[in-house]
Amino acid sequence: LAFAALVLLTVGGACTPAAQVDAHRKLVVMNLAAHPDDEDGATMAYYRGNRDALVYSVIYTRGEGGQNEAGPELYERLGAIRTAETEAAARVLGTQVLFLNRYDFGFSKHADEAFAEWSRARRGFWDDAEAPRGAEAGRDAVTADLVRLIRRLKPDVLFTNHDTTTAWPDAQHGHHQAVGISAYDAFALAADPTYHPEQLDEPGVDLWQPARLFVRTGGFGDGAPAEYDVA
Repeated sequence: LAFAALVLLTVGGACTPAAQVDAHRKLVVMNLAAHPDDEDGATMAYYRGNRDALVYSVIYTRGEGGQNEAGPELYERLGAIRTAETEAAARVLGTQVLFLNRYDFGFSKHADEAFAEWSRARRGFWDDAEAPRGAEAGRDAVTADLVRLIRRLKPDVLFTNHDTTTAWPDAQHGHHQAVGISAYDAFALAADPTYHPEQLDEPGVDLWQPARLFVRTGGFGDGAPAEYDVA
């Protein structure tokens, strides 16, 4: 496995949907990333090339809030470039890219700020028509989008480079923190029939419990993941 310095969560008990599927079913894995270029390409390449897995790369934004050292394009034009680059890389890796289309408003100090901004329907970088509904509403909206994908695509494994750290000296980008938090939330809630049950009326959307969640808690050096029961 290409991971190092990871926390591994597994589902307690022997009977989970991911454990009961047909043994001949192709392994399905899902990487979660805040921006284009945050995805874990090495691990996706491992799963695709060495395990013949079906690999999804879920990216929360298009990266329109980033910087551009290669040209003058910024904002939506930069997001279009980064989207095209990500899709080109996916064709090389043999993976499938899915965007949650949360707007990238630049550097975020903490997850609550990101969730609050993502709580409103916003169609572009300069669109401020709707006031934020708050961090709690944004957290649920983002988690619900991820839960729908999990229920539809049914991954056995979730993994992300982002953790949930919000306190200095280890604080990181609030968008990254929001990915880590929503990954934990969705991992638990995708199998909960009381969480957004209306999704289950959609074709192909069913309750689903991934077997494992990997969250990177350090760098990319040597190291073994820790394992925790999350029954």
